[in-house]
Amino acid sequence: MTNPAGIVSCVDQGANSFGNSVIGVTISKSITIDCAGTSAGTYYVTINGPGIVVTLRNLQINMVGSFGNNGLGVDFQNGAALFVEHCVIEGWNAGLGAGIHFAPTSGTAELHVTDSVIKNNGVAGGGGGIFIAPTGGATVRVAVDRTEIENNTNGIFANGTGGTVLVEVKDSTVANNATNGVWAYTAGSTSSIVLDQSASVSNGGSGIDAQGNGTYVSLDSTTVAWNAIGLTTSSGGNILSYQTNKIAGNLSPGVTPISVGHQ
Repeated sequence: MTNPAGIVSCVDQGANSFGNSVIGVTISKSITIDCAGTSAGTYYVTINGPGIVVTLRNLQINMVGSFGNNGLGVDFQNGAALFVEHCVIEGWNAGLGAGIHFAPTSGTAELHVTDSVIKNNGVAGGGGGIFIAPTGGATVRVAVDRTEIENNTNGIFANGTGGTVLVEVKDSTVANNATNGVWAYTAGSTSSIVLDQSASVSNGGSGIDAQGNGTYVSLDSTTVAWNAIGLTTSSGGNILSYQTNKIAGNLSPGVTPISVGHQ
């Protein structure tokens, strides 16, 4: 009922069969939901509205009961930007199985994840913490800051097959994911990930994986350690190092990154 660009402030936990203040929310206009100072949570959030800017702040977004929404905690289908701030997103392990599913179908869209925890998401066949997959030639710009992405199937998966994906991860940890920690993939457009002062550690597959011609993962002041494989490239993928990284202690070191200089 809030006007466009309005703010919804959570007052209390509410009472319903799932024990959440909100069950499922579909957002079609610019809005902020802020649950600071409460224990309020939500079931799932779908964002679908042309040109809208949505902020989710201080929310717990957990899967409860039947998985609904195809197992997607936050499903961004259409809009200009999504800001996820001080949120915990966990337990989305049915259906497609993703904590954040960012898949705009046209234009340019931004995702900003700050000071959040994304954990225990994904299914045996895929999914993960942050799953980025634009279609229709859309361009996606993603910034992840001061965020923990742990115990998912994949940590961050950026699929540029249907559109251009540009991701920056700074001051963040990607750890203990069952398959790959940070995975850039494409069979079409560019998929580029920059890790700055971050870590990809203790993952069951590769700490860093660049798969496909047009994938680039750049490492600056980043730790890649204790993974099954440190660095993996295939089908023309590229991993670049600014020579300020710690890449050690992996069961298999994998490939040697391409050294580039600071500018």
